[in-house]
Amino acid sequence: MVFALGGYEALAELSRGAVDVVVTDMRMPGMDGAQLLAQVKTVSPSTARLVLSGHAEKEAILRALPVAHQFLSKPCGGGTLLAALRRTCGVQTALAHDGLRRVVGGLGALPSPPRIYELLTEVANRPGSAVADLAKVVESDPSMSTKVLQLVNSSYFGRCERVTSIPRAVSHLGVALLKGLALTSEVFGALVGRPVHGFSLEAIQRRSFLAARIARRLPGESNLAEEAATAALVHSIGSIVIALAMPDEYEAMVRATEAGRERHLAEVESVGATHAAVGAYLMGVWGLPFSIVESVAFHQSPGNVCGGSYEVLAAVHVATKLAESESACLDLRFLEQAGFAAHLDRWRSIAHEEVVAEQKAC
Repeated sequence: MVFALGGYEALAELSRGAVDVVVTDMRMPGMDGAQLLAQVKTVSPSTARLVLSGHAEKEAILRALPVAHQFLSKPCGGGTLLAALRRTCGVQTALAHDGLRRVVGGLGALPSPPRIYELLTEVANRPGSAVADLAKVVESDPSMSTKVLQLVNSSYFGRCERVTSIPRAVSHLGVALLKGLALTSEVFGALVGRPVHGFSLEAIQRRSFLAARIARRLPGESNLAEEAATAALVHSIGSIVIALAMPDEYEAMVRATEAGRERHLAEVESVGATHAAVGAYLMGVWGLPFSIVESVAFHQSPGNVCGGSYEVLAAVHVATKLAESESACLDLRFLEQAGFAAHLDRWRSIAHEEVVAEQKAC
């Protein structure tokens, strides 16, 4: 560990060698925490960035959103800080790939269509509108959903339990902060660049929303339904990151799949990691609940998970596969070992209902 008395000293230390994590206070003389982390993002994009902030610094929090991976509220106990560091470094170790870390670290923003702010404003001003109406707007965009979950689960909000439901997250954040997030172009503005062959943000969003609707219904009356829907909604975030940060590699992957190569193999060969790993890495560093990170990481290969509860992962695996194609190959061995084989016919029927409903809506 290295300790620096201020932002300028921290940058000087960073120039001397690689750093895994930077933890900074928001309020510092000369250079505040948001300004420091913006510099860290530029000079060392693979470094995880944590900021400590007081509850009276809401304006500063919005400035830090594009550059901070996690937020910790002051006063911050040693145990809280240690847990955040362990979680962050643990994800970095589990997904240890220098190219992957540089891709995610260098991209502090994910694209959201400009329509999100307009829709939030319209719904908020509508007489009789409720939290559920705002939640539907947020859920229509995977990157907005991810950032909302990142913020509401930060220790800045002082929650004792993890929030995995978008409606609950929306109710905690409130309309003003939601609109502030949508207006922060560095976070949600679509990054300008050349068109990328085979990449369509609209198609990814449409498929992710369909998968979320399917996943929400699969656990039945279980309290894990919203958690499964959230994980399904953001399962393709990694594809967006790769397309924006590594367009040439993304196009090479698309060409390989068009030639008959399996997608996960083409991703590893062209990018160095699958879109599932990229998405899981990003959300793990952001501090999203482990069940969501795990479901995103293994939604294509659930059989690689050892131990623990499989309900959310099984729902996400089935929902994301069937949202892509009703004839998609499922990991039947995993579903049988996890005890869900008997549910498969009912799950396929649910997926078919949602696919038909989406086709009619279009």
